[in-house]
Amino acid sequence: YMQRIDIANQKEMDLETDFPGLRYKEAKGLETKGKPSNVYVETYADSDKARVYIPKELCRDATEVTLTLVFIGENRRKAYNDFYSYVKLGKFYYWDTARNKRATLVLTSAVEPTDDIFKGTPYIEADFVFMNINGDTESLQ
Repeated sequence: YMQRIDIANQKEMDLETDFPGLRYKEAKGLETKGKPSNVYVETYADSDKARVYIPKELCRDATEVTLTLVFIGENRRKAYNDFYSYVKLGKFYYWDTARNKRATLVLTSAVEPTDDIFKGTPYIEADFVFMNINGDTESLQ
């Protein structure tokens, strides 16, 4: 599921229902935790111990989330273009029902189909690489 969050009152999108022909294949990077960005470690020549500052609230560097999607059937190009038009601008929540994790994503990379098959069941497979701007996901449970 996805929902645009930088514009008020945007509806929740079920990707496979709202983009006919789109099929979810996999999401990589949802479990990745970004490097802590506000923990400081200092070492000194006159000490064999490092000094460490650990804040009360941890901030993390952004991570990457790659959605691999397959667009199937005669209208596969329309589904591909419609989905790209939806995600090309804006900030989105993405979540799935398997992990029950939600990430805040922005599309940051070029999108190029990895497969464009015409024989048998025609399909387009493409990787959409997003930046998870929080560097972590939040649990929905």
